[in-house]
Amino acid sequence: MSAPTFSELRGPRWQTTVEMPADKKLEFQANPWNSNNLTLDIVYRIPLPTSLYFRPEAKGKIPYNHTTYIYWLSVTKNATHYIFQRLGLSPANNRMPVFLRYQEKFKNDKAKKFMIIRDPFERAISSYLELLKLREDTSPTHFLTQMTDFYNMRENLLASFCKFLEELQLYGFYDIHTHPQIKLLTDLGLTIDDMDTVILFDNLQDELEDMCKAYHIPLHDHEVAMGQFINKGDPIKKAQLKQYIEEHPKIRKVIANLYPQDYEIYRELKLCRKR
Repeated sequence: MSAPTFSELRGPRWQTTVEMPADKKLEFQANPWNSNNLTLDIVYRIPLPTSLYFRPEAKGKIPYNHTTYIYWLSVTKNATHYIFQRLGLSPANNRMPVFLRYQEKFKNDKAKKFMIIRDPFERAISSYLELLKLREDTSPTHFLTQMTDFYNMRENLLASFCKFLEELQLYGFYDIHTHPQIKLLTDLGLTIDDMDTVILFDNLQDELEDMCKAYHIPLHDHEVAMGQFINKGDPIKKAQLKQYIEEHPKIRKVIANLYPQDYEIYRELKLCRKR
């Protein structure tokens, strides 16, 4: 049996099963969190200082909150490395597996929760450029990307990006970097209203610092965090694609239709910031 062509990988969006030859058999779900046997490993638990969760008058013996943590629901392509650096986090020490069979318990957890929301147009650019890297350390889908038309025509940037959007429409969100931002919430049975803080990516530094100040969470230096950023996209390609999207309403409409909930949430957040 030969390896499948990409056109054979159609299926429900967010879920694709790929049958490989016996010697290279691999079952892959584009949404790995649909299985109760797998964990949500992109929820991070951040310790809060004792001064925040103990009543001063009780001399630290009576809990002020039901938790000593704040949960960060980390969405790919939404400043993950920056948050790691500023808060001094690491997947090994702060990642909190959340089994879907326990999602109701997580939903009712009294801990504070926050996430970052990004402009879906800019995030689509970032997702596209990320897939072109064929990173084997973050996703098992690089072999799928190599089958796509958008990858194989990558020398023509604008045509390749349009084909990328077209193939997302056709095949679905086969890689985690393309998943809608809202998907992490829906997988956990949450809505944006369950977030205590929603940080707008556009104002990332200021809004993160405001939140951490409110919770007394220590932060590392912004400039140091930016200097240690390891996953930068090509700034020239980003600028070209951003200009292209701005000049072509039809492309904007395609992206908005791919990510309708993300688009509405981002638009509402922008309006709120202007009030």
